[in-house]
Amino acid sequence: LCPEHAATLSSDGFAKSDVRDFLFENTGVPLRAFDHEGTEGTQARDSYEEVLIDGEPHYRKFKDPSQIGIIVAGGTAGKFSAVMGGWLTGAEGSQIVTYPVKW
Repeated sequence: LCPEHAATLSSDGFAKSDVRDFLFENTGVPLRAFDHEGTEGTQARDSYEEVLIDGEPHYRKFKDPSQIGIIVAGGTAGKFSAVMGGWLTGAEGSQIVTYPVKW
C-alpha cells in the first residue's frame, strides 16, 4: 500500500490485520473461470477451498490470511498502490520473501 492509502485505512480504524482479513474473505477466482477441463489452473482445483463471494461460487485465493503480505512503501505522489500476484496457494505455490534493506 502507498502511505496515503495506509493512512486512510488507519484513520478509518482499520489495522493491517483487518485489511488482510478483508482481502482473505473477498479474494477468489470464480468457478466459472474453470468451466472447461484443461483450462489453465484446473489441475490445481483441489488445492483451493470453495466459497461464496457476493453470492457466486469461487475458489479462495489464499489458504489463510497470513499468506497475504501487506507492505507500506512509496512516496507522496498520490494514492497509487499495487498488487503483486502469485501462482498457487500454499507450500506448492508462491511464497513471500523479504529482506531487510540498509540504506
